[in-house]
Formats: sequence, structure tokens, C-alpha cells
Amino acid sequence: MSNVKSIDQEFNNIYSKLNKKVYDYIYYRVQNEEEAKELHQEVFQKIYVNIRNDNFNPTNTQAYVYTIAKHIIYDVWRKRQSSPNIVNLEDMQESGFELSIKEETNQKLIVEEALDKLAIKYQKVIKLRIIEGYSVKEVAQILNKPQGTIKSLQYRGLQKLRKSLEKGGFFYD
Repeated sequence: MSNVKSIDQEFNNIYSKLNKKVYDYIYYRVQNEEEAKELHQEVFQKIYVNIRNDNFNPTNTQAYVYTIAKHIIYDVWRKRQSSPNIVNLEDMQESGFELSIKEETNQKLIVEEALDKLAIKYQKVIKLRIIEGYSVKEVAQILNKPQGTIKSLQYRGLQKLRKSLEKGGFFYD
């Protein structure tokens, strides 16, 4: 891709198609809006540079973009482990931080815990379909299974997840 116009067009196509999905994927992983925005921007900067430098293979664009996002997230996690942040609790309280756990974060942790208790086959399908945003067709290709099987696994997995959450008192019917 040597033509600047075609580079921009290729990038714009990818961005318009995957922008929201990639942000949701990153946000789910980091659970921080500002950090998710920064990493989202970094992912698309890297994609643009790769397109411009002819290091882009559009065979499976979505998988390629998610792989870049995953690697950038892992890099951030590695950096955190090597240099932990030390935060003064008093400074946090002065800036308006509340010590109670936010309900939304608590709910996500409960759902993740229940999801981890499911059989691997259900976990894979639910994570790929719902959390990462792949289509039924894409999940079928990734897992090398028929689309009907993916739909069945998703349905059964969600039913099992709901039952597990109901047992834990998550749903109040």
C-alpha cells in the first residue's frame, strides 16, 4: 500500500468496522475508562503504522486487530507488575474516591466467577461471542465447529450461567 489515499481508506474501513468492538474488548479487560481510551488509541495507531509500512495482512482483519489489542493490554499488565503503583489512601479520599466497591464492578466480578465455573466449551463460546464480539460465523471458524453447534453452546452456556447466578442470589425474580 504505497498510495496515501488507499492507506487512509484501508485504515478508515477497519476503524469504522471495529472501533466500538475493540474499545469494549479493552474496557472489559482493564475496567478503567481512561486507560481503555488510551489503549484503544494505541491499538489503532499501531494498525495505521503497520498499514503504512506494508506490515498488514488483511486475511483476517478482526483477529489481527484483536491480537494487537491483546498484546498491548499484556504489555501494560507486565509494566504494572514490574513497577507497582503506590497510592496514598488519604490523597484518594481527598480527591473524592469512595472506599466502597462500586456495584457495577462487583457485579462483573460475580459474573466472571460464575463464568469460570462453566465447562471450558461454554466459556470459550461466551467469551468469544459476547465479551469479544465475534460473530457466530467467526467463532465457528476459530473453534473449528459448525455454526449450529456454536449457537447451541452459547444458548446452553448462557442458561447454565443464569442458573449459577440465580443460585448465588444474583437475580431477584
